[in-house]
Amino acid sequence: MIYKKVILSLVVFFVLVLAVSAKIFAESENGGKILFESKCMNCHPLSKSLDKTKSLDDWQKTTLRMSQKKNSNITKEEAEHIAEYLSL
Repeated sequence: MIYKKVILSLVVFFVLVLAVSAKIFAESENGGKILFESKCMNCHPLSKSLDKTKSLDDWQKTTLRMSQKKNSNITKEEAEHIAEYLSL
């Protein structure tokens, strides 16, 4: 019984560490760029976005819309980081 509690505690700990690490990575200086390159190229060429000039508000609308598409694999938080990167 105690082994199950220890194992469960370790699993919870590692999940929390992974979640915090992912958040720190996404908020890092290059996080938005890396998210953009890894997530957006699954559906279209990166040049499609890089060739456009939009405000942060416009990019937020675009990335949120893209995150809601089927199989986008982009969370709302990731969409925000991508929008911040693209608006620079």
